Amino acid sequence: MRSSRTLGTELWREIVERLDEGVIVFNQRGVAIYANDEAARLLNYQRRDVLELERDDLVALCDQDRLDGARFAHAFVSGQIPSSGIGPLEVVTSSRHLSVKAHILPLEHGAVMLLNLRELPAWRSDLIAGTVATEMQGPLAIIDHYVDTLGERLKDSNATAYEIRDLARIVHESLARATKLWDWLARLYGTDPRQTIRLKDSAPVNVGKLARAAISALSGSQTHSPPDLRLDAPPDLPMVRGSASDLGVAFQILFEQSAARLPSDGYLQITVRSKERYVQIDLRFEPPSCTIHSHYFDRLPLAIAEQIIMQHGGRVWFSGGGQTPNRLSLSLPAWVHEFPARTGPLDPGQIKENP
Repeated sequence: MRSSRTLGTELWREIVERLDEGVIVFNQRGVAIYANDEAARLLNYQRRDVLELERDDLVALCDQDRLDGARFAHAFVSGQIPSSGIGPLEVVTSSRHLSVKAHILPLEHGAVMLLNLRELPAWRSDLIAGTVATEMQGPLAIIDHYVDTLGERLKDSNATAYEIRDLARIVHESLARATKLWDWLARLYGTDPRQTIRLKDSAPVNVGKLARAAISALSGSQTHSPPDLRLDAPPDLPMVRGSASDLGVAFQILFEQSAARLPSDGYLQITVRSKERYVQIDLRFEPPSCTIHSHYFDRLPLAIAEQIIMQHGGRVWFSGGGQTPNRLSLSLPAWVHEFPARTGPLDPGQIKENP
């Protein structure tokens, strides 16, 4: 008969420490009493700072308007976790998409709650697949139908030049829409926040100049009257580090999507300011009732803008206006000559909101 062997506490601790999955243990009072290094990394905290976090504190790091955020917050704060556990649920913090599972473990001296965290790389794949399956279907179906119609009319001697031009126009517009979607997918695929900007692709970037170029491009692309975008960017702003072309795409998406939600008499105030070690860009909507909600960043094209900002070590957040945030903000690290070996999102504790 085999001898019964048990693993000591130290060995179990060593195994959990080396997991590629975040582990946090909460006691009966809802206070974190243990966290491994991976959990701290995923939450952008020092490991010692995860300890003593309460469940409300952890929920505050997640956007309840995005993915499964509200469902996770309700179950986790209330402690209403079934014996089978909850999850995996998908939540979004200021810098990551995470898969979260919660379990109740009955121990000798009382039950504890175990939280498992994993980074969620599949979110991008799901978004790409969903876009191909739904958004691409429309323009491709139109192209297929009208190309056949165009071919038939070209064989008909009674077809007029106007009719042929009109069919060609419809095909061309649908092709442009499909191409734009394809460009979005390629951009999303190439802007994985886990892959930081390479040194050879980085250069000092003038944020004020980049914002002006994005506004000019947006105004020039409008067939009707251009939106009212007002820029306030002082000339002495510090440079940020990164790719000017990628950041230019992010700015154009953010400005275009914001402007599309303005009424005819509304405007978007864009303010750029130096904030210690980073540059902050605030987009304030007037009237305040017009805004982009955070869950819009879970679909294209805003997902691309957010990923580019995150890939550059920055973050995106909302503030002001009580129940309806009327300000969208983003931050980018200021340029330093000694490029760090690994970049990452700014610690939320470093961000100081404007009054």
